Amino acid sequence: MRKHWKRCFDSNNEQSKRQSIEGGTSGPISSPSVTKFDQAVSRSILTKMFVTEEIAFQFVERNVFRRLFHSLQPKFKIPLHTILARDILSLYDIEKMKLQSYLSYHCQKVCLTTDTWMTLSQKLTYMSLAAYFIDNDWKLQKRILNFCQVEGHSGDVLGRAIEGCLDAWKLHQVFTVTVDNATSNDVKDGLKEIDDSITRIFNAVKYVKSSPMRSESFKACIKWEGINYKGLVSLDVQTRWNSTYLILEAALKLRAAFDLLELQDDKYINELSKSYGVPTNDDWTYAE
Repeated sequence: MRKHWKRCFDSNNEQSKRQSIEGGTSGPISSPSVTKFDQAVSRSILTKMFVTEEIAFQFVERNVFRRLFHSLQPKFKIPLHTILARDILSLYDIEKMKLQSYLSYHCQKVCLTTDTWMTLSQKLTYMSLAAYFIDNDWKLQKRILNFCQVEGHSGDVLGRAIEGCLDAWKLHQVFTVTVDNATSNDVKDGLKEIDDSITRIFNAVKYVKSSPMRSESFKACIKWEGINYKGLVSLDVQTRWNSTYLILEAALKLRAAFDLLELQDDKYINELSKSYGVPTNDDWTYAE
């Protein structure tokens, strides 16, 4: 027992000295002297490294990369890039199952956002789908559910893609869906109830923006009314609801200038009368 105790004591002292030289044992990496090589574990770490660091698959076959790993652990068999790609797909399936279990437990209501891109070279369209939700600990969470190729930008195509993705994730308690600013997406349906009023104000803005002379005349009205607002009205963008908000916000601040323009410029009345007419008091009230 004395001999055994002495051997253990000497071994522990030697290991402590080694750990002191190597920086101690407080770090996340174990000491090489007690680490047992495992091909499967090392290969799993390599796979996750290529995913998290976004490294090209072919990099695994470069000579400098292989020489580095051989110097660190000659026993490690570095996979080919095709095998690495399969490992990443397997890792994706595992992580997807974990996330699906997490969503089923934490996600009661989900808000979705989607965006689309088209590649210039191949003319291929891709769609991303992200989910936002409050977990059981009342913390906001975000998870990317899908990034896939779709047939086009139309609302029907994107709707079917989103529906298929939700079925795959078994998510059916959708609260909202926020889409990008594509022309195929209806983003202003909520304004249809006061569409005529909005149109009359838009036409008034379009009139003063249609030529430099009309713009200068409108600026003179602003100056005459003593309006301190420094901004100017801009034209609407049909696929951006916030542009409607901004144009109405500016027009309301310049309402007195539009009223003065109506008294001074006969062309303003004549041109707007060809369509919906000049803005009325009710129109400005709806705009507010």
